[in-house]
Amino acid sequence: MKKLVVLLSVLFVSMFTLFMGGGNKNKKGNKSREGNIDEEMVGPKGEEIFVGANGGRYFLKDGKKIYVGYKGKKRPSNTR
Repeated sequence: MKKLVVLLSVLFVSMFTLFMGGGNKNKKGNKSREGNIDEEMVGPKGEEIFVGANGGRYFLKDGKKIYVGYKGKKRPSNTR
């Protein structure tokens, strides 16, 4: 009986957490840390600048990516 009570309480807590949104890590609005942060650049109003997969710099505004120009060192091209 004691094991059943413990099992039901764990099940209740996990279902409550999922229902309240604690278990959904891939929400559309949860994009605050989705890429590498460029520590040297800052957005127009002090926003964090992220580095995309291909090296593009962007900041988030209303959940959308706003790309900015990058005037730093470019990656060297493939030389063989």
